[in-house]
Amino acid sequence: MKIAVIGSNMVDLISYINKMPVAGETVEAPNFSIGCGGKGANQAVAAAKYGADVLMMTKVGDDIFADNTIKNFDKLGIDTKYVEKVKGLSSGVAPIFVDESGQNRIIIVKGANKYLLPSDIDRASEDKVILSNEYFNIKIFKYPSGIEGLTLENKKGYITLLPYMGQIIWDAKFNGIDLTMKNMFNQPKKAKCIVDTYGCFAFHSGLLSNGCPSPEDTHPMHGEFSCADMDKVWIEINNNEVTIVSEYEYCQGFGYHYIAQPSITLKADETCFNINMKVKNLTSIEMPLQYMCHMNYAYVENGEISSNIPDSAFKLRETIPAHVKPTKKWIEYNNRIKEMQKNNKTLTKLEQADMYDPEIVFMADDIYKYGEKAVFEIDSPKGYGFKTEFSTKDFTSATRWILYNGDQQVSAFVLPATCRPEGFLSAKKANTLVMVQPNEEKEFSVLTGLK
Repeated sequence: MKIAVIGSNMVDLISYINKMPVAGETVEAPNFSIGCGGKGANQAVAAAKYGADVLMMTKVGDDIFADNTIKNFDKLGIDTKYVEKVKGLSSGVAPIFVDESGQNRIIIVKGANKYLLPSDIDRASEDKVILSNEYFNIKIFKYPSGIEGLTLENKKGYITLLPYMGQIIWDAKFNGIDLTMKNMFNQPKKAKCIVDTYGCFAFHSGLLSNGCPSPEDTHPMHGEFSCADMDKVWIEINNNEVTIVSEYEYCQGFGYHYIAQPSITLKADETCFNINMKVKNLTSIEMPLQYMCHMNYAYVENGEISSNIPDSAFKLRETIPAHVKPTKKWIEYNNRIKEMQKNNKTLTKLEQADMYDPEIVFMADDIYKYGEKAVFEIDSPKGYGFKTEFSTKDFTSATRWILYNGDQQVSAFVLPATCRPEGFLSAKKANTLVMVQPNEEKEFSVLTGLK
């Protein structure tokens, strides 16, 4: 039986008291507990425990209660694709006071619950399943912002793409583990530059230029492609795998002309997937290319990073982009890392979150020296981990980006690239631009996901 529950969720904050305090009085409560509740959530949980296939539609806030609520639903097998986080709001909470006789007094704070509207139901009803079989479900829909979304789901989890917007991977979750960085966006926004909708799991940085531009560069941050309007999208089905392909033709008078095809491939029963890019130069002259597969993995507290690329290959970034505002503490921490590097060591364990704001960035060049394939992993003490693999012939550079603050938390343990992400002019000066000949095609592929 399939059941959809549309309703509230609450976090119960239960104090067991001997007496209620009067005005101005403070009393001690002998016990306290936290539980998950709410009229809608209670019905969803009850139905799931009786064996129903349950989907929950509700809204949670931007706080620790939200994550616990979603994890509780996931643990019980409840579909949470319509459990939406609302930025800047608290989750619904219910302080409950229980006296010795068992009588209770309850205060409810609706929080994000009061923003669950009929329009959310309308939006969900407009979702259209375009493929459903024993291995996959593919659904297309629109966000309230008007941006088209596509969710590709197997039995292990799902990937949500923006197929007509740079084929950005907006969200990814497998085995109940969210792969996407904490961010400030509860939905994608229409944008020409990626920083105006920086809430995604992954995007394609490039292609004529990429990275953080210097004051002398003229390109947007991470290049012209990241939020480009795709011309068409199609689905390829091959045995037990599905590939979603987008296509974009870039053409500028007195400039360059290319066709790009970003794609993503997911296999049945797998928690890893391939992020691909194919670029063909249609200009009559050679064309410069810079490309980075920019994956914004969720921050892993006390996560340990490992790789077949030696620690000594990674060097702390020396330049400071315009968006980075150094503090005294941050400068001192960077100096400590530089001392570590003298002994061929680097940051491999994320155990000092307060030091990662502003961002800490490392770069490794010419990584093909260490083997044909690069393998990077980050492991959580909670028992899960992420991994990324790619060819060092195609991606000769690797970047590591760590950031932790109240708004954004990310452990991008590796960002494969053709060069350092420091803008076009920097790459030109370093002679690391890839020059693509007329009618030449370049292909790139990254395997990544939950271990």
